[in-house]
Amino acid sequence: MSVGGYGPGGTAGGAMVILHETSTGAKFKALYGHLENLRVGEGATVQAGQVIADTNDYSPNHLHFGIHPGTSYPSDGNIWRGYTSSTSNTYGWVNPLDYLNGHYPEGGAANPRISAITQIAYVGSVITIKGANFGSTRGSSYVAFNAVQATHYDFWADGQIEVKVPAGISGEVDVTVHTSDGTSNAVTFKVRPRIGEIIPSSATIGSAITVTGTGFKNVRGDSYVAFDSVHATSYVSWTDTEIKLRVPAGISGAPDLTVTTAGGTSNALTFKVKPRIFDIIPDSGTVGTTITITGDAFKNVRGDSYVAFNSAEVTSYISWTDTQIKVKAPAGISGTPSVAVYTAGGTSNSKTFSVLPRIKGLTPQSGNVGTEITITGNAFKSVQADSYVCFNSVKATNYTSWTDTEIKLKVPAGISGVPDVTVNTAGGSSNAMTYKVLPRITGLTPQSGTVGTEITITGDAFKSVQADSYVSFGTVKASEYTLWSDLRITVKVPAGASGVEQVKVTTAGGDSNSEEFTVLPDSQAQMVTTFYFAEGYTGSGFQEYLCIGNPGSSEASATVTYLFNGGGSAQDTVVIPAGSRTTVDVNNNPSVGSDKEVSIKVESAFQIICERPMYFNYQGITGGSDAVGATSPSSVFYFAEGYTGAGFDEYITVLNPGGTDANLTFRFQTQEAGEIVKTGQVAKANSRATFSVNILLGSGYQTSLKLESDVPVVAERPMYFNYLGPAGDKNWTGGHCVMGASSLAKSYLFAEGNTLSNFDEYLTLQNPGSSAMEVEAIYQLGQEVNGWVPTGMPDPMGTGTIMAPHTWGPGEPVPVKYNIEPGSRVTLFVPAELQKATHTDAAPTVDVSVSLTSASDFLAERPMYFDYSGWTGGHCVIGAASSASDWFFAEGCTSPTFHEYLCLQNPGAISAAVEITYLTQEVGTLAARTTTVPANSRITIPVNANCGDNYSLSARIRVTSGPGIICERPMYFDYMGWDGGHDVVGCCP
Repeated sequence: MSVGGYGPGGTAGGAMVILHETSTGAKFKALYGHLENLRVGEGATVQAGQVIADTNDYSPNHLHFGIHPGTSYPSDGNIWRGYTSSTSNTYGWVNPLDYLNGHYPEGGAANPRISAITQIAYVGSVITIKGANFGSTRGSSYVAFNAVQATHYDFWADGQIEVKVPAGISGEVDVTVHTSDGTSNAVTFKVRPRIGEIIPSSATIGSAITVTGTGFKNVRGDSYVAFDSVHATSYVSWTDTEIKLRVPAGISGAPDLTVTTAGGTSNALTFKVKPRIFDIIPDSGTVGTTITITGDAFKNVRGDSYVAFNSAEVTSYISWTDTQIKVKAPAGISGTPSVAVYTAGGTSNSKTFSVLPRIKGLTPQSGNVGTEITITGNAFKSVQADSYVCFNSVKATNYTSWTDTEIKLKVPAGISGVPDVTVNTAGGSSNAMTYKVLPRITGLTPQSGTVGTEITITGDAFKSVQADSYVSFGTVKASEYTLWSDLRITVKVPAGASGVEQVKVTTAGGDSNSEEFTVLPDSQAQMVTTFYFAEGYTGSGFQEYLCIGNPGSSEASATVTYLFNGGGSAQDTVVIPAGSRTTVDVNNNPSVGSDKEVSIKVESAFQIICERPMYFNYQGITGGSDAVGATSPSSVFYFAEGYTGAGFDEYITVLNPGGTDANLTFRFQTQEAGEIVKTGQVAKANSRATFSVNILLGSGYQTSLKLESDVPVVAERPMYFNYLGPAGDKNWTGGHCVMGASSLAKSYLFAEGNTLSNFDEYLTLQNPGSSAMEVEAIYQLGQEVNGWVPTGMPDPMGTGTIMAPHTWGPGEPVPVKYNIEPGSRVTLFVPAELQKATHTDAAPTVDVSVSLTSASDFLAERPMYFDYSGWTGGHCVIGAASSASDWFFAEGCTSPTFHEYLCLQNPGAISAAVEITYLTQEVGTLAARTTTVPANSRITIPVNANCGDNYSLSARIRVTSGPGIICERPMYFDYMGWDGGHDVVGCCP
């Protein structure tokens, strides 16, 4: 270049700048002035000893020479030194060689010089810089990383510095030392990135994570994050201290995560890649089913990874890749377990798999209702809980045991033919296996008759629709059926049958047991129906009727025999039209007369049903009672209810239809004094006797009765009362009458029941045996629950377990257990029992049906007292011992002052379709009405509205499909100013 004053005589002359590098790598610039004949051009490289130019003839002839450490041009003129060709005439300039040698080794300057440095480190790491001229103390000297000055020094000496790499730098930087003498040469240093934390430390593929640390660079450029060898591709943000990115596909387990920049590769932190399930195909199946699990991050080789259904680990693997696993559903699972994949990366999300139970065997494969069968298989669940077995749509209710591989249960009622048996759990329904339900005959009425006689076969599993089923008398199939239901068949003895025939029922399920029937010649036709009534009175203040219903398709006749107190009798013949009802006015029957204590015997060769309603004004107490006749005399009768306290008059009326006097023993089972026995009472032959219990036993007793006789008799219990109620303020007057039970049972069902404020319902339970017993009551709540909610309460079953708060709803069973001592009776006030059982503050107001069961024989009655729209009174019934599919009521009235109801209770597990036929005295049989009684429920039908007004009628209720039901018929009335009510359980024709 040309510089003014550097040529000959001060003219413009040449100059040159050369960048020198010492053997240690230190660099400095040198300026040469007053040159001519330049031998090299700009950018050329020169070697030691090479001639680069001549000095010009500037006088005196000399060379200007200057040096400056670093890379910029020198601005301080003091460092320039001159050099002439004559050492004797230097004009005050010094020899530059002497200057260099005095200040820098190897001809360098006096500036600081770096000779060695730690080449790569993290921000915050302490590095060592070696060299010269750093100064013995730091003072104001410093180390710079590009433009960033270090602030923390661990050591400073003239030849060595230990300094902490400052924050805010990344990649490759120039490190220089700065002292008062100048700036050192620059040495390249690589800032290694460092990871401090990964947030979160585990996640699924595609999830956003954050990597914090230092030295990442503010702009990513060519930098990247790696999971082992897999580079991330999706970055959300990148700064020097934080990277946000998404976990890349193709990784699994626990790879090392690193950050790589121009400064190098960071430390590695473990990142756990959670496996993820997308789908399970199929999502239901049996144990052993092959299942395909799709997803990601499963790992390409299973290794220690596994699949589990809840806690049950899979043992059979078909294939395993990073995105798909094929396994077999393991043994020991049931219900709806959660399926998850477990790897070194963690646990995947879970998917629900429904384990279908599987039936392998059924033993036995046929049998009657109630037969215990064993179902073997798997995935039934170890605890039954809400699981159940179905026979077609009928749920079993009686289970002996339940394990994951075996169920023992009893075949439920309401099934027939060849139903499919399935096990149903939370996982779903099992495969089906067929079970043959053998029909069973439990009764045959009558057991003899001529060809064409209509007989009733009772039992179960007959099928609700006949279809191909049939009844056979020996080898002769019957062809005329008037009724076919699951529990009852009415059939006529077929032509061709003779002598003693074996009657059996055949269905798709197989053949029933057989019962003997004697086919009589026409000349020996016998009576098939007999009803007895012990109670009856035609005196002043009493009105007695006899109601006879004929459900048959032919006109029927009946012989009515009246037997009087003290002896004597009279007889009439009554004709009952087909499908109709006839009412006999006993008071106005010339054969009877007035002021007679009268019993009645009704006989017919036809299937008829008889009731005896009575209306009265008993010493100012008005009301009415009704009873269905007994079908035969007996040597024992039981009554659970009885009371001789204030306001109650109790009687026992005994009919002795035989030719021998009856010696009677009264065994009263009292709540107050245990059993009290009274003997020496007699009912004369062919006569009727009346006994006052208040006199015979004494006053103030709550009592049951076992009446024993040495000859067969019939016994009823009429009662008259002024009922005061628990608070003593009601004054509900009336009466009721019950036909005694000639046998005990282990279960009783009551369709009617009400705990509204104008009804007081009781249960009286009699244990005439010699051992204590336990009775379980199931109160089936109706449709008028008032929303009472108990708090945490003891289990009503008596386990002591505190149950969670609960609202008892319509149709929900409330179970309670009661103990009854031997030879005693228990009285239960139903509203109070429900209040205690449900732990409510006040008695619930509901329609309620009741079922009572025990392992021992007992008797149960349900007395009720009421104020029905101003008509006060009471009624009482003995419960039905079992459900049935055919019920009949001979009495019924829908005149304006009579309100008749039908209470239908279905204790079964499925709904029952019901047909109601009304047989009127006025117009014969009306068109059938139909309804449905839901499972475990009770419905009430107002007959006045259902049938129509102003009918004297009988009613037949038949189940057309579904389980048997229980029927009661309460009636409330104002009979010529005598108000009250009565109730009976229906008769099964």
